[in-house]
Amino acid sequence: QSPQLFKQILMASGFDRYYQIVKCFRDEDLRADRQPEFTQIDVETSFMDDQEIMQIMEEMISHVFKIHMDVEFDSFPKMTHQEAMQRYGTDKPDLRIDLELVDVADLMSAVDFKVFAGPAQDSGSRVAALRVPGGASLSRKTIDDYTDFVGIYGAKGLAWIKVNDINAGMDGLQSPIIKFVGEEVTSEVMKKLRVETGDIVFFGADKTKIVNEALGALRVKVAEDLGQVREGWAPLWVIDFPMFEQDNDGNLTSLHHPFTAPTCNSEELTSSPLSALSRAYDMVLNGTELGGGSVRINLPEMQQAVFKVLG
Repeated sequence: QSPQLFKQILMASGFDRYYQIVKCFRDEDLRADRQPEFTQIDVETSFMDDQEIMQIMEEMISHVFKIHMDVEFDSFPKMTHQEAMQRYGTDKPDLRIDLELVDVADLMSAVDFKVFAGPAQDSGSRVAALRVPGGASLSRKTIDDYTDFVGIYGAKGLAWIKVNDINAGMDGLQSPIIKFVGEEVTSEVMKKLRVETGDIVFFGADKTKIVNEALGALRVKVAEDLGQVREGWAPLWVIDFPMFEQDNDGNLTSLHHPFTAPTCNSEELTSSPLSALSRAYDMVLNGTELGGGSVRINLPEMQQAVFKVLG
């Protein structure tokens, strides 16, 4: 998207639109779904709000899929960043997978099992459950493999409960953690998750970032392994990203970049920066980010406020 400064000068000079279709080289690590060179379309406009530019890009992608793949999209649903992280553990969820994360900290906060009680009582942590229909058939070796898998994301372990017979009460459950959590709490958790015979429930308890990343990745892996990913396409917009996040040292950094406009005024931004939301948006398709953008700051006092927050 270079040269950025010259594009900004064009916008500030009164040009109402600018776009380029150009080869781009990634200055980042390679992955299975990334190649070092690709073709991108970069769009900047001077007099549009976020809803208008999102509509234009949505129509463009829909047109491309219709022309080249004969695929027709309905209007893209919108989901807030907070909802995406809460339900799917990621800001680019694959909505072809029905599995969701469910918070159970309210039920675990009073248990004697510190592995769950500690994170449940910590505002910066999370205790979440992932119910997998049909997962009771998973072997112990597979569960051990999943335990190693979530360890990649910093998880210290992976607790689980198999539901062999929902009508047999505690006798129908199989798990090494029931004796630590207690039968009463276990029963409440099963009710909250609405488990059925043949399910398995995985648990994550740690700092919120670790739980989200670990269970979010496990959600996709288990669904792929068990054939629970629907065919087709599931586009959406993820909106209302936080303006700032904390690094490992507790310092505030911009989630996207320091030029993204917030939804609040400068006074609210400086008084409660971690509550501030940005006018940023990502287009996601089947768990992959196709693109994204934001409304930029165009008021000097707001830009100064952002820099002040960042130190």
